[in-house]
Parts: sequence; C-alpha cells; structure tokens
Amino acid sequence: MAHHGAGTGGGGGAHRDDPMNLTGGTEVDAGVADADDICVDERVALHAALDRALDDSEAGRMLDAWAFLEAHRARRRQSSR
Repeated sequence: MAHHGAGTGGGGGAHRDDPMNLTGGTEVDAGVADADDICVDERVALHAALDRALDDSEAGRMLDAWAFLEAHRARRRQSSR
C-alpha cells in the first residue's frame, strides 16, 4: 500500500504537510524533485564519477585527503622557490 502526500523541507529535516500514522520500523521512500540545476548529461557524468570513485575505493586505490593536500602544498612550495 502506497501513501502519497505533500511535504516541506527546512532546518535539515522534512516535514509532512498532512498527518500520517506510521508504526515503528516503517520505511518511507522519499525523493527531491527539481532540487538542482543539473541537466541529464551532467547527472549521468556525476553518477559515472561516483561509480569510479567507489570502484577505486573498493580496489584500495585511495589516498587520505589530508595527506594528499599536505603533499600537494609541499610540491607547490618547492616549485615556487
């Protein structure tokens, strides 16, 4: 059985505009429509990039972000001398 209704977002949460009575453990599938200006091609490219990132992570091909930034900044300091 599907329940549909309107809601509003704000303050980091979602709020239903009409009352509903859900029992504990009820799963609710929610989505956001027209929340950004990403076109279809950009969304496809974004999802592909996220898939590649997950593949790299699962294969152990990842770097600690802070270590990467530190090394990058050190290289920039060296090249500016």
